[in-house]
Amino acid sequence: MNKTLIVFIDGLGYDRVNDSSFTLNLSNEPIRLTPALGYSSAQQSIMWTGKMPSETGRWSELAYSPESSPWWWLGSRYLMYLDELVARAPRKFRSLYEIVARETIRFLSGWIRPFRSYDAFAVPVSKLSHFTPYESDIHQPGCLGETETLFDILRSRGVNYRYIGYPDVKEDHEVHGKGMEAIMENDVIILGFTELDSIEHHYGVDSREARDKLGELNAFINDLIALFESSNPDGTVIVFSDHGMSEVKHSIDVQGRVNCLDLRDGYDYLSFYDATMARFWFYTEAAESWITELLNTIEGGTILEDEELLSLGLDFSDDAFGDLIFLVDEGFVVSPNYFQGRTVPRGMHGYHPRNPGQHAFLAKNDEPVPRSTISMDEVFDIFIQALGIT
Repeated sequence: MNKTLIVFIDGLGYDRVNDSSFTLNLSNEPIRLTPALGYSSAQQSIMWTGKMPSETGRWSELAYSPESSPWWWLGSRYLMYLDELVARAPRKFRSLYEIVARETIRFLSGWIRPFRSYDAFAVPVSKLSHFTPYESDIHQPGCLGETETLFDILRSRGVNYRYIGYPDVKEDHEVHGKGMEAIMENDVIILGFTELDSIEHHYGVDSREARDKLGELNAFINDLIALFESSNPDGTVIVFSDHGMSEVKHSIDVQGRVNCLDLRDGYDYLSFYDATMARFWFYTEAAESWITELLNTIEGGTILEDEELLSLGLDFSDDAFGDLIFLVDEGFVVSPNYFQGRTVPRGMHGYHPRNPGQHAFLAKNDEPVPRSTISMDEVFDIFIQALGIT
């Protein structure tokens, strides 16, 4: 097994890697990495397995699966009425309701199914009974069932490796400190720096806070590279990210427009509002027809057709992630949504991968990658080759 240092940075786009405040001390120039359509859950499952979401069945944090939902006990029409009342209440009351509901659900979910405790974000309480969460920590054994992750392979080979990052270690300075220690103790070190992503969401891509974080990350990662290469002259260093980030300029209230139709959410259809997507499950032909017609009139977004979903590796064999997916254009967000609530972020990802602002990067210190652009599902093979796994 070859000595290897793998460093992952959440939210650092390709266009910013050669920024004056971020320069890696590696022998090869960074290459462009095209992400998949989706959020962190999608990128993580792809990069650690080499398989697209349609192959692993994992794309979003929640899958439509009422029969296996740990929140089956929330499937009451009275909660639906309560959600509708709260939606019309003053903002402070809505915020309090969401906090109390979320904490209560987290506690009770952990009590009923300890292995399925989950933060439901701002998903309406009455909708949770329709969904099942995936195991949130992809670094755990058997997380994707029969699909092996890089971590499964390292364990099965008895490799002396260590992963340091989310969810166990959340702060970048702690990842750096523990990473410096791990370099002296382990053969394979995998580190995850995740704070940049949240800073860019909150303050924006070109904000002072984001630039300061880039400078800090630059120092942290070059420290790690220097120590690793001095201790392992023949070792491999790989530094990469999962997606870029785009400035948010517009918001679309898709939920408000759909609610104006003479249809009932939860009866005629089911909706789920992501930050850059609106997804629908249809229970009646009228709902499918009316909602499709409405979405086609909304500027700043488009419905993803079957051919497009196939090309994106999202041609699922079931309806786990929706019968219809409406994707907004780069620079737009769906607001309100079930993750940021009514807060409009200043930076966002999860747009179509054809947008250069969404592209990630990969850089290494030894034999260069022969192409200037690769896709997210090709990263796994680079890991395997670097590690010397056959």
